Amino acid sequence: MQITFNGEPTTVPDGSTIADLLEQQELSGKGLAVAVDGSVAVPSQWATTTIPEGAELEVLRPMQGG
Repeated sequence: MQITFNGEPTTVPDGSTIADLLEQQELSGKGLAVAVDGSVAVPSQWATTTIPEGAELEVLRPMQGG
């Protein structure tokens, strides 16, 4: 199915979860925030949250600065 991941069209298998997508993209869940259609997803639910067709997902990483 087609989704948008960090602004790019991406194909994932039907029934994919947020955790599946992060694994596919080779991203570690530690220190990440994931928004699905503008709402932040709870990390403890990533493995059970199925991504809907056409969803827009953004992965946010903390930035350090000074």
